[in-house]
Amino acid sequence: MTSPASCPPSGWRPEERLTAGEALKSFTIGGAWLAFRDRDLGSLEIGKQADFIVVDHDPVLGVPAGIAKTRVLRTVVAGETVYETPAP
Repeated sequence: MTSPASCPPSGWRPEERLTAGEALKSFTIGGAWLAFRDRDLGSLEIGKQADFIVVDHDPVLGVPAGIAKTRVLRTVVAGETVYETPAP
């Protein structure tokens, strides 16, 4: 596995890179669409399964280098909390 420090500053193929928003969409509604599950997965809407995580900062608006430091605070599967970071 490579570390961010071992990668070229502009990435391996900068002409193929995605924005953070494009990457998020591809892992959520895009993935659900590819699995023919976009009617019940992939976005937070009434009637869809509520599977999501809560993180300690906004990885889309933050700097790319900060993504690797993102901490998951809560994980929700089918509307139920299955993990929550212990209180300090």
